[in-house]
Amino acid sequence: MTKLDAKRIYEHVHKGEAPPPAAPAPVVPAQPVTQAPASQPSPAPQPAAAPPPAPPQQSFIETLRAFEGLTPDAAEALYEAGYVSPQSLKNAAVGEIAKVKGMSEAVATKLVEHFMSEPGAPEARPTMAEPQPAPKVTTLERSFSYLVEEDRPETSYTLFMDAMKKGMKGYCITRNYPAKIKSKFDLKDTPVIWLSNVGRENTIRPKDLEKLSISLEQFLSQAGGGIVLLDGLEYLITNNNFITVLRLIQSLRDQVAINQSILLMAVNRSTLESHQLNLLEREVDYTIPG
Repeated sequence: MTKLDAKRIYEHVHKGEAPPPAAPAPVVPAQPVTQAPASQPSPAPQPAAAPPPAPPQQSFIETLRAFEGLTPDAAEALYEAGYVSPQSLKNAAVGEIAKVKGMSEAVATKLVEHFMSEPGAPEARPTMAEPQPAPKVTTLERSFSYLVEEDRPETSYTLFMDAMKKGMKGYCITRNYPAKIKSKFDLKDTPVIWLSNVGRENTIRPKDLEKLSISLEQFLSQAGGGIVLLDGLEYLITNNNFITVLRLIQSLRDQVAINQSILLMAVNRSTLESHQLNLLEREVDYTIPG
């Protein structure tokens, strides 16, 4: 039997029947719809943590109590006497502080020197700034004050003589015997005041700062001004106290500035403590190495 005969027989037998249904298409399971997550609001910025509170400053009475050489009772007495800040001690005379119960002149001097030497607020400086050397001083200017730091007063006298050669009147205060100074530096008619306890003409006792101040004021108030050489600063300090002499210099500096004059001071660095030297340097316009 051929394939064609077989097909005809099959068609005859199944004649009139509906064709078999087509196979259903495979059901593909529906994929769940994934929704994009809703955008969450960005968290609010957290405030910066506040810096820790600064520790409370030590009260001045506690500073006094902790000061070496000052008893608690003396510290209380000072505070009750009105010395309630560093500035009040800076402005006070050593003799007045020494009158407070429990105080001595030595402790009072040490106390005032301590607060006088305290640095102020530091000044802002460029971070890349290079330290500059101090300018070399060869000519003295009117209304200026100078501190010459040298073992022996040679440079100071040279500058003093140069100023007088230019027509300025001179006034010399020295610890050395005047006749020697006049002969060595050829001062001739220049007034030379001797700091000495020997009572004689043109002599001022080292403790008599009032007389010294008056004599300087009289010279500086003359017409045309002049130049003052103070050679004997260490001698004044050892016979008084540093703060008292410093206040004399402060007053003298103002007189010099007002009267268009010049103040020249000679000092041996090794005779002073570092904080005392720093205070002197702060009171002058220029420091000259000898």
